Amino acid sequence: MKELTEISSKMKSLYAEIFDALHSLDQKSATASYESTKATDFHDTIMELKDLLKNERKKACYNQLR
Repeated sequence: MKELTEISSKMKSLYAEIFDALHSLDQKSATASYESTKATDFHDTIMELKDLLKNERKKACYNQLR
């Protein structure tokens, strides 16, 4: 059980770190001087990655409860 708790904690930290990195990239791109279309495409891609990460985290948390 101790190993499961440790793995769970590391997993949550990893998800948080990835999410923070995506958020940081999104914020930086908003202030960068990209063409409007490229900036919108980049933002959309970041949002898709954030959604994917959230869904994967939910699946992982659900599987731990089983």
